[in-house]
Amino acid sequence: MPFPALCFHRPFRNRRGILQHHTLTCKSKSQQYRAVIVQPVSKDSGEQFSKALNRFQREDPTFRVGLDPGNGQTIISGMGETHLDIYDERIVREYKVDAVGKPRVNFRETVTQHADLDYLHKKQSGGRGQYGRVIGYIEPLLTESGTKFEFESMLVGQAVPSNFVPAIEKAANSCALIGHPVENLRVVLTDGAAHVVNFSELAFKMAYVYAFRQCYTASRPVILEPVIKPGQMLFQRLNLMP
Repeated sequence: MPFPALCFHRPFRNRRGILQHHTLTCKSKSQQYRAVIVQPVSKDSGEQFSKALNRFQREDPTFRVGLDPGNGQTIISGMGETHLDIYDERIVREYKVDAVGKPRVNFRETVTQHADLDYLHKKQSGGRGQYGRVIGYIEPLLTESGTKFEFESMLVGQAVPSNFVPAIEKAANSCALIGHPVENLRVVLTDGAAHVVNFSELAFKMAYVYAFRQCYTASRPVILEPVIKPGQMLFQRLNLMP
């Protein structure tokens, strides 16, 4: 069963004054829900933790368990803070599992200006070598359609064999400033080079990865932090790279 759409993130403290959960106060037309991200303190308690949540769901149809699609953390939701406090205490009392919430923030990254891509990946290791070059540029994707990534090939001829272009596109999001997904990014492939013998999908993937790493700083990347608004999650600039 899906969680209500209108969600507002905020932390709360339990009766012991410990900041335990990341909460989402979710309002629908008929009900008010409270959702928290929880996890067992000890990894060894994972099985008991799962048994407890499965049992509570069977016993109480208003108690729900799901996963945060952004980071895979467990989310439990119920009819308010008191409702969830009861299950918090039952997990400890009946299953001897201490469960706390340590939410991971789903940051994103983006670029703020044009930067050129150009890298030749060349490697020889006894057998068949690797040779691939990619040339192009990255720039901010300015669109109101909701598209977060765009890849365009402006290649003329077979400077890069056409069957390897999808591999370059697939690699286009593989590098980032702090390892979070890069959004609002447009990648344009304009040229490249291939060896008569030593070219492969891996060679062009690696050429793009290294080209991206080299030019990413020049694109003045920024980190985006999530902002919850009614019915949607937006991201705003957190800080600029020097």
